[in-house]
Amino acid sequence: MAYKYITEYDSPNFGYPIGTHGQNKPKQIVIHHWGSDDSTFSGVVNWLCNPKSEVSAHFVVEAGRSACLVNWNDAGWHAGNKDVNMSSIGIECHPRCSYADMVEVAKVIAMLWKEYGKLPLIGHKQVVATACPGRWYDKLGKLKEMAEVVFNGGELSETEC
Repeated sequence: MAYKYITEYDSPNFGYPIGTHGQNKPKQIVIHHWGSDDSTFSGVVNWLCNPKSEVSAHFVVEAGRSACLVNWNDAGWHAGNKDVNMSSIGIECHPRCSYADMVEVAKVIAMLWKEYGKLPLIGHKQVVATACPGRWYDKLGKLKEMAEVVFNGGELSETEC
């Protein structure tokens, strides 16, 4: 499956006050999952780009594609905590948490590590009381291992061995 990095979307939901650029000083990556298994990639992107939602994420990711919605150096509204929003990158992941989804998220993490160093991964529920990131939480260690492979120039199989 070919990787597609999408940059055509811009969420207006960032910054304190709204629209302020350059506030994010990433120290960690917060892993999220979106709504339900039947929510669509484009539906999630459109919601996070809607001013009425009052939420955003830096990335929306599923197998084969990732969309960047908020500039990495801007504070996205993803963690439910202003201080964390101003010191993290938020990645919204498909809730099914398939191996192919993990491959795509690992690629995004490795890309971010090349820019900011090896930022730790945390689940959204480590910031606020929530079930998010669902299935992803127990796989954060595996996700980190996969990102290490990509970061070090290796390739991940498109299907789990």
